[in-house]
Amino acid sequence: MKSSIKILRITTIFILMSVQTYSQKCKYDYQKKDEITGEETKGSTFDVKRGWKLGLNKNGNQYSIGMLVQFDGNLRDIITPENTIIFKLENGEIITVNANQNYVPTAQATQFGIVSMYNARYNITKDDLKKIASSSLIYIRIGIGLQTYDESIPSKKGKSFLDQANCIL
Repeated sequence: MKSSIKILRITTIFILMSVQTYSQKCKYDYQKKDEITGEETKGSTFDVKRGWKLGLNKNGNQYSIGMLVQFDGNLRDIITPENTIIFKLENGEIITVNANQNYVPTAQATQFGIVSMYNARYNITKDDLKKIASSSLIYIRIGIGLQTYDESIPSKKGKSFLDQANCIL
Protein backbone atom coordinates (compact mmCIF):
# COMPACT_ATOMS: atom_id res chain seq x y z
CA MET A 1 0.00 0.00 0.00
CA LYS A 2 2.77 2.42 0.96
CA SER A 3 4.67 1.66 -2.25
CA SER A 4 1.61 2.40 -4.43
CA ILE A 5 1.09 5.73 -2.61
CA LYS A 6 4.75 6.54 -3.16
CA ILE A 7 4.46 5.67 -6.88
CA LEU A 8 1.31 7.82 -7.13
CA ARG A 9 3.11 10.77 -5.52
CA ILE A 10 6.11 10.42 -7.82
CA THR A 11 3.83 10.16 -10.87
CA THR A 12 1.88 13.24 -9.78
CA ILE A 13 5.08 15.23 -9.25
CA PHE A 14 6.39 14.13 -12.66
CA ILE A 15 3.14 15.17 -14.38
CA LEU A 16 3.12 18.56 -12.66
CA MET A 17 6.76 19.18 -13.58
CA SER A 18 6.09 18.18 -17.21
CA VAL A 19 3.11 20.51 -17.49
CA GLN A 20 5.10 23.38 -16.03
CA THR A 21 8.07 22.70 -18.31
CA TYR A 22 5.94 22.64 -21.46
CA SER A 23 3.56 25.42 -20.49
CA GLN A 24 3.64 28.49 -22.64
CA LYS A 25 5.65 31.41 -21.36
CA CYS A 26 4.20 34.71 -22.51
CA LYS A 27 6.58 37.57 -23.12
CA TYR A 28 5.22 40.96 -24.08
CA ASP A 29 6.87 44.03 -25.54
CA TYR A 30 4.67 45.97 -23.15
CA GLN A 31 2.12 45.08 -20.50
CA LYS A 32 0.42 47.44 -18.11
CA LYS A 33 -2.82 47.93 -16.25
CA ASP A 34 -4.60 51.29 -16.11
CA GLU A 35 -4.81 52.40 -12.48
CA ILE A 36 -8.17 54.12 -12.99
CA THR A 37 -10.11 51.76 -15.27
CA GLY A 38 -8.26 48.53 -14.48
CA GLU A 39 -8.05 47.81 -18.22
CA GLU A 40 -5.10 45.74 -19.30
CA THR A 41 -2.96 46.80 -22.24
CA LYS A 42 -0.41 44.41 -23.72
CA GLY A 43 1.30 43.67 -26.97
CA SER A 44 3.93 41.52 -28.62
CA THR A 45 5.81 41.78 -31.90
CA PHE A 46 6.16 39.12 -34.58
CA ASP A 47 8.91 39.34 -37.20
CA VAL A 48 7.50 38.25 -40.56
CA LYS A 49 10.88 38.89 -42.17
CA ARG A 50 13.55 41.56 -42.13
CA GLY A 51 11.85 44.94 -42.41
CA TRP A 52 8.35 43.55 -41.82
CA LYS A 53 6.84 43.23 -38.34
CA LEU A 54 3.37 42.60 -36.99
CA GLY A 55 2.23 43.52 -33.51
CA LEU A 56 -0.61 41.76 -31.72
CA ASN A 57 -2.24 44.14 -29.25
CA LYS A 58 -4.96 44.14 -26.62
CA ASN A 59 -6.33 47.32 -25.07
CA GLY A 60 -9.14 46.51 -22.65
CA ASN A 61 -11.57 44.41 -24.67
CA GLN A 62 -10.31 45.64 -28.05
CA TYR A 63 -7.82 43.74 -30.19
CA SER A 64 -5.70 45.06 -33.05
CA ILE A 65 -2.81 44.19 -35.30
CA GLY A 66 -0.14 46.74 -35.98
CA MET A 67 2.11 46.50 -39.02
CA LEU A 68 5.47 48.12 -39.57
CA VAL A 69 6.99 47.44 -42.96
CA GLN A 70 9.79 49.13 -44.86
CA PHE A 71 10.78 49.14 -48.52
CA ASP A 72 13.73 50.46 -50.45
CA GLY A 73 12.84 53.53 -52.48
CA ASN A 74 10.50 56.48 -52.15
CA LEU A 75 7.03 54.88 -52.23
CA ARG A 76 3.89 56.99 -52.40
CA ASP A 77 1.12 54.36 -52.16
CA ILE A 78 -1.36 54.90 -49.33
CA ILE A 79 -2.78 52.15 -47.13
CA THR A 80 -6.57 52.67 -47.05
CA PRO A 81 -9.39 50.87 -45.21
CA GLU A 82 -9.85 48.82 -48.40
CA ASN A 83 -6.34 47.42 -47.96
CA THR A 84 -6.08 44.17 -46.05
CA ILE A 85 -3.83 41.75 -44.30
CA ILE A 86 -4.81 38.19 -45.20
CA PHE A 87 -3.65 35.33 -42.98
CA LYS A 88 -3.77 31.73 -44.18
CA LEU A 89 -3.67 29.20 -41.37
CA GLU A 90 -2.46 25.62 -41.41
CA ASN A 91 -6.03 24.32 -41.06
CA GLY A 92 -6.99 26.13 -44.30
CA GLU A 93 -8.81 28.98 -42.57
CA ILE A 94 -8.43 32.46 -44.10
CA ILE A 95 -8.59 35.54 -41.83
CA THR A 96 -8.85 38.99 -43.43
CA VAL A 97 -8.48 42.28 -41.56
CA ASN A 98 -8.77 45.80 -42.98
CA ALA A 99 -6.77 48.89 -42.14
CA ASN A 100 -8.77 51.11 -39.80
CA GLN A 101 -7.88 54.41 -41.58
CA ASN A 102 -5.57 55.87 -44.25
CA TYR A 103 -1.84 55.53 -43.65
CA VAL A 104 0.79 57.37 -45.67
CA PRO A 105 4.40 56.22 -45.80
CA THR A 106 7.27 58.09 -44.26
CA ALA A 107 10.52 58.21 -46.18
CA GLN A 108 13.99 58.87 -44.95
CA ALA A 109 17.40 59.03 -46.50
CA THR A 110 19.94 56.52 -45.25
CA GLN A 111 23.52 55.88 -46.25
CA PHE A 112 22.17 53.18 -48.56
CA GLY A 113 19.45 55.30 -50.19
CA ILE A 114 15.81 56.19 -49.54
CA VAL A 115 13.71 53.90 -47.31
CA SER A 116 9.89 54.13 -47.11
CA MET A 117 8.08 52.89 -44.00
CA TYR A 118 4.46 52.17 -43.27
CA ASN A 119 3.07 52.00 -39.76
CA ALA A 120 -0.58 50.91 -39.89
CA ARG A 121 -3.20 49.46 -37.55
CA TYR A 122 -5.88 46.86 -38.28
CA ASN A 123 -8.74 45.94 -35.97
CA ILE A 124 -9.36 42.24 -35.40
CA THR A 125 -12.22 40.52 -33.60
CA LYS A 126 -11.64 38.28 -30.64
CA ASP A 127 -13.17 35.39 -32.63
CA ASP A 128 -10.70 35.87 -35.49
CA LEU A 129 -7.82 36.10 -33.03
CA LYS A 130 -9.02 32.84 -31.46
CA LYS A 131 -8.89 31.23 -34.91
CA ILE A 132 -5.30 32.42 -35.33
CA ALA A 133 -4.53 31.07 -31.86
CA SER A 134 -5.83 27.62 -32.82
CA SER A 135 -3.80 26.98 -36.00
CA SER A 136 -0.32 27.95 -37.16
CA LEU A 137 0.16 30.76 -39.65
CA ILE A 138 1.52 29.50 -42.99
CA TYR A 139 1.07 32.44 -45.38
CA ILE A 140 0.47 36.17 -45.22
CA ARG A 141 -0.48 38.79 -47.83
CA ILE A 142 -0.68 42.54 -47.33
CA GLY A 143 -2.16 45.18 -49.57
CA ILE A 144 -0.60 48.60 -49.90
CA GLY A 145 -2.38 50.82 -52.38
CA LEU A 146 -2.78 48.67 -55.50
CA GLN A 147 0.23 46.47 -54.67
CA THR A 148 0.25 43.18 -52.76
CA TYR A 149 3.15 41.58 -50.93
CA ASP A 150 3.18 37.90 -49.98
CA GLU A 151 5.28 35.79 -47.65
CA SER A 152 5.28 32.08 -46.82
CA ILE A 153 5.82 31.49 -43.13
CA PRO A 154 8.05 28.61 -41.98
CA SER A 155 6.41 26.12 -39.63
CA LYS A 156 8.37 27.11 -36.51
CA LYS A 157 7.66 30.80 -37.08
CA GLY A 158 3.97 30.08 -37.73
CA LYS A 159 3.76 28.28 -34.40
CA SER A 160 5.36 31.31 -32.72
CA PHE A 161 2.61 33.55 -34.13
CA LEU A 162 -0.02 31.12 -32.79
CA ASP A 163 1.64 31.23 -29.34
CA GLN A 164 1.69 35.04 -29.35
CA ALA A 165 -2.01 35.14 -30.28
CA ASN A 166 -2.77 32.83 -27.35
CA CYS A 167 -0.85 35.10 -25.01
CA ILE A 168 -2.74 38.19 -26.17
CA LEU A 169 -6.06 36.43 -25.60
